Amino acid sequence: MPNWALLRTIALRASSQSVIAAISSTQAAPAEPPRREPPRRSDRSRCRGLRPATAAPARPNFRAARGLVSSQELTALTSAARQAPPDRVTLRASGSFTVLCECPPFAIAIADVDGGSEFVIAIPPKGVPDILTERTALEFVLQGYFSGASIDTYEHFDAVGAPPGTPDEEQRSTWRDPYPEFCLEAWCFSIPSWSDEFADVRAVAAEDAARVRKLGVPQCPAGAGARSRSPAGR
Repeated sequence: MPNWALLRTIALRASSQSVIAAISSTQAAPAEPPRREPPRRSDRSRCRGLRPATAAPARPNFRAARGLVSSQELTALTSAARQAPPDRVTLRASGSFTVLCECPPFAIAIADVDGGSEFVIAIPPKGVPDILTERTALEFVLQGYFSGASIDTYEHFDAVGAPPGTPDEEQRSTWRDPYPEFCLEAWCFSIPSWSDEFADVRAVAAEDAARVRKLGVPQCPAGAGARSRSPAGR
């Protein structure tokens, strides 16, 4: 004879376990604690209310472009801008496409460092094209002045009134890195003479040129900035 009491107990236990499992499966997993972002170290942009020591020329003099003499010159220009109206400079810069980081788009050439440069965050006024975080394989000439501030990419978006969107995991970190702020009055681009072994980068540069030209950025006059480049030399 079957032990009906035992069978009933087993059936009830199985039914109870099924109910418990069903309830458990419908319960939401415990929420992860909110991510704690590190504090930002950025200054506020100073470009909007800052004016250089001299009036802007009627036309940009892109042929006067140069590299910074040294890292100390950059320090001197940024320090002076915090004390008095800044001096206007016209500088050569490289795009950051070949740099293995989510860095700002412009790297200013430094004459005393072989292949070296310093990243800046360029803030244009209304009416001057802005590529925001777009990294290119181009060369540039930038006319403007340092503000004396050190800003991050989030401040860049805020200063020009552009929504930053949703940064990816790397950008969440690198967009918080502060760099010297450069108040951009005018700029032009040129296509470097990439060597044959970097034909793929040459193709990228051609696409970048079409994109910035569409934004309204002029091509630099001959001799104003284009150089032979390799990814190692930026």
